Amino acid sequence: IWTHDRIIMEKTRWHRPANVRRGLFSDFLARQHIELRLGLPNSREPLKQDIAIVIPCYRVRDSIAGVVRSALQHADLVICVDDACPDHSGRLVQSEFNDNRVKVLFNERNLGVGGAVKAGYREALAMGSTVVVKLDGDGQMDPSLIPLLAQPILAGESDYCKGNRFHEVHYLKG
Repeated sequence: IWTHDRIIMEKTRWHRPANVRRGLFSDFLARQHIELRLGLPNSREPLKQDIAIVIPCYRVRDSIAGVVRSALQHADLVICVDDACPDHSGRLVQSEFNDNRVKVLFNERNLGVGGAVKAGYREALAMGSTVVVKLDGDGQMDPSLIPLLAQPILAGESDYCKGNRFHEVHYLKG
């Protein structure tokens, strides 16, 4: 659960090969983790500079439209990856959104969340995105925090940022 007055964020620096662009959230693993406590900005104005959001879709039919709608407020591109979903979440997104900023990919067979995310990352990079954000399709992540997480990457201060809503134990208690 995100708090309104602060967020715990891991900022990471890693040595990327020359052929890997800044801002790529990929299979490369971080070498250093620096835990930061950052205050949320007073303004939640979106930073839309080449931000793509990848949403793996598997059995999220009840929540996906709201998640995509919220994500569009904070990004240039939203890529939903239907991972051979039995409830056809991807088809629902196609029918709900007539927006060229929303793209739906379909995996022929279920590859799991990792395979769906990789397919989305590849598509985002092929489309020229600078920052790629993975967002869950079930509504558990708050898209309004995307500008805060993307800012260090866009500013060149970090190559990878990850929000951690389970950093403090009391957030796990119901």
